[in-house]
Amino acid sequence: MDRSFKTIEGIFALQERMATYNQKQFNERYKFVKDCVELVLNCCADNDVIISENKEKEASVFRIVFDAGLSSIINATKLLTYGVPGDSLACLRVSLEAFICVDYMITFNAYSKIREVIFNGQGDLNCKEYAKHLQDKDKAEGVEKKDKKDRHKMHCMLSQKGSHLLLERLKLSRFTLNGRQYPQVGQGLLDEKTAFNVSGLHTQIAMYMVNVCEDFFKSIKNVAPDYLFPKAEALRKRYEEDVRDSKKQVKIWEKVEREKKEMCNTK
Repeated sequence: MDRSFKTIEGIFALQERMATYNQKQFNERYKFVKDCVELVLNCCADNDVIISENKEKEASVFRIVFDAGLSSIINATKLLTYGVPGDSLACLRVSLEAFICVDYMITFNAYSKIREVIFNGQGDLNCKEYAKHLQDKDKAEGVEKKDKKDRHKMHCMLSQKGSHLLLERLKLSRFTLNGRQYPQVGQGLLDEKTAFNVSGLHTQIAMYMVNVCEDFFKSIKNVAPDYLFPKAEALRKRYEEDVRDSKKQVKIWEKVEREKKEMCNTK
């Protein structure tokens, strides 16, 4: 593939060419994230029903934070198709923080608290603290929420590989083509394992987004679109199937690596 470019417009054009190739590397997960995004977009497209139920304050702060997360996961997905996983993970971290914040608001009825932070500057949005409170509540109640487990661990991972300029982020800033390494410069080619690992985080956060959206509509009662809950359940089944398939794939790669090491040791 010709990567010659001298202008930013040339990079933009190359991004779209790369996207066609890269999307094929995680196409099923791309479709999953797409379906999650489109479900919540349709559910949240109109606030009139919510406002009519005298929930305008809850709805307004929910939409401000939730929409920030929704926008970030859309951009994260596009960046992954461009082959820049580090940049994609940086956006994905913002998305995760937004959904943790919304989850916290719903679980602890903390709309007023978050509203004060957003509109009056009273304190900061502390997503690490919110995640801890949510984890503690799940543990105390013995609740097993697969899409919500290890929020703190996932946040740290996204910080190391995406948001902060650490070694993990730098490792994601180059790709290999025809045996040579190249800098990404806004675009690059995804290898199979990088596409697998990063898209796995996308599906996890996309499922979290759907569940948080579902929890919000449950909390305000009787205003959820009829299609939300059955479609959310169908997405959960697809997510659980992907998790099972992912574990099998990891075992295959681990077996291949062991065999390679054994061959090297026998030489």
